[in-house]
Amino acid sequence: VEGPPIIVDANKAALKFHGFTFDELVGKPITFIDKEMTPEMLLERKSLIETKGICRFDVCHVRKDGVEFNAEATLQTVQVGEKRLLMSIERDITEHKLAQEALRKSEARFKHITENAMEWIWEIDVNGVYTFSTQIVDNILGWKSSEIVGKKHFYDFFEPSKRDSMKALAFEMISEKKPIFRFENANIHKDGHVVILETNGVPILNEKDELIGY
Repeated sequence: VEGPPIIVDANKAALKFHGFTFDELVGKPITFIDKEMTPEMLLERKSLIETKGICRFDVCHVRKDGVEFNAEATLQTVQVGEKRLLMSIERDITEHKLAQEALRKSEARFKHITENAMEWIWEIDVNGVYTFSTQIVDNILGWKSSEIVGKKHFYDFFEPSKRDSMKALAFEMISEKKPIFRFENANIHKDGHVVILETNGVPILNEKDELIGY
């Protein structure tokens, strides 16, 4: 059948979901509640459903009161007697979408701050291996971030004559999950000269209060 599918039934949850009565919703095309449905999207979904039998999509619906909300729809075809129907099971993911957008904005702010900060911002795992580094490390120690992330330990740059004692002191703080505050350490620049850094760090803990890095 050409054109958008027609709603032929809806349970109480679906009516509450959309704010319509049974009579207001049943008999309407699916595009009645879908804000962004286009003929091209309908054809794409029809093709996917016919190919895979079941598909999952994110959709934007409009309630009766005009409020838009995001939903995840799982669509599949079912045979009822001689009729082949399309069954849709939906869940509201508006809060999830909002959380994703908030995270995206937070990550964008963090990226902007780190890219423009004059301080070297880094992260290490529990073994001391760099997992993140801003590019300014090139100005400070002469190494590109791509040369140290996943490849270097924080103590690899320590001045050799003091490396063992400074490494032991640093790991003592790490073992106790203590913040690192104004930790002065002598490091060797890639060209060989000494650079004195003042390091601050905070422990990163997982949901079990286990240390996963700094």
